[in-house]
Amino acid sequence: ARRADLAGLVAAVGRALAELEQPLLVTVMGEFSSGKSSFVNAFIGDEVAATGITPTTATINVVKYGHERGGRLIAPDGSARALRWDELHAALRALTPDDARAIDRVEITLPLDALAKVHIIDTPGLNSILPEHEATARAFIARADAVVWVFTAGQGGKASEKKALDAIRAEGKRVLGVLNKRDQLQPAEVDEVIAYVGSQLGERVEHIVPFSARSALAWKRAGGDDDGGWLALAGALEERFFAQARAIKR
Repeated sequence: ARRADLAGLVAAVGRALAELEQPLLVTVMGEFSSGKSSFVNAFIGDEVAATGITPTTATINVVKYGHERGGRLIAPDGSARALRWDELHAALRALTPDDARAIDRVEITLPLDALAKVHIIDTPGLNSILPEHEATARAFIARADAVVWVFTAGQGGKASEKKALDAIRAEGKRVLGVLNKRDQLQPAEVDEVIAYVGSQLGERVEHIVPFSARSALAWKRAGGDDDGGWLALAGALEERFFAQARAIKR
């Protein structure tokens, strides 16, 4: 109000202040079939992201808070097709490659308290993303407050992952690694694999958590002795991302 030469910045400052109050935007990334959608389902505690989708029909899925369970298929022009919860997965699995190309992103809404403070972006594998989705994926990566990179046990630390993570780090994004499919390793092998992946990736990933999305989802649904590494992962997410949400956004 006192400095006319700063008047042009008012709108941008207003947007920045509003963004500080928005949920943390966490993008889940990795190569195709690494278990990104399974990770999202384990985080939510329900099968919200369709698994087993082929590379040619994979879509970008935005999981966010909503008063009712449901979904929307959003086209590049902004038009949307609303779906009931019981229709959503069947519709995603029935997509043809041409259908998938005509979808900019899929919004999935759930009335879960956890989603009041974080929106999760489930991206197709970087080695399989459709050209039609590249611009949307790049936009979400640019907007992301933090990135969860999902590795497959026994296959982490590849050159293609290093290249992608270099680009993400160059954007100033913090990256938490999740070594998925822990249940495919012997207990004695877990630390060895994490040490190897860590040695290959260095500072590209600030921490790596062993995890089994399948076991974690089963534990959330029915309990039991094996939480799939969920409690350790939840602690890492809270410490490194959620507790620092405003500082990360700033």
